[in-house]
Amino acid sequence: MHRSDAGPAREPQDFWTRHRPWQRPFEIAIWVLVFGIAAAANVAVILIDAHRDGLHVQAWQPVVEEGSSALASLLLVPSLLWLCERWPLHAGTWARRLPVYAAASLVWSLLHVAGMVLVRNFA
Repeated sequence: MHRSDAGPAREPQDFWTRHRPWQRPFEIAIWVLVFGIAAAANVAVILIDAHRDGLHVQAWQPVVEEGSSALASLLLVPSLLWLCERWPLHAGTWARRLPVYAAASLVWSLLHVAGMVLVRNFA
């Protein structure tokens, strides 16, 4: 096959350009994986501690508690990413932006607790 028969030549793409279409699904998968592993580890610790202390804890209880926390946090991640993009912290800006991040942490906490309560009421 001659070069003219193959169609227009394409520019070779570097690693980052080739994988750019997969960036968003990969990022979402990482967030879900990290929060899922943390929730599963917390469930395991709660069940192990309950067994060690002779407490009767049904397995679904820590699953709902930790799962609702992970879900509420995951739903808040886009707002966290927006905040970090809108007001990034750098060596020259951190002192000026610290109040924004302090206020955002309070809002995060309130929304996280409200989200957990909402999910637990449906469980």
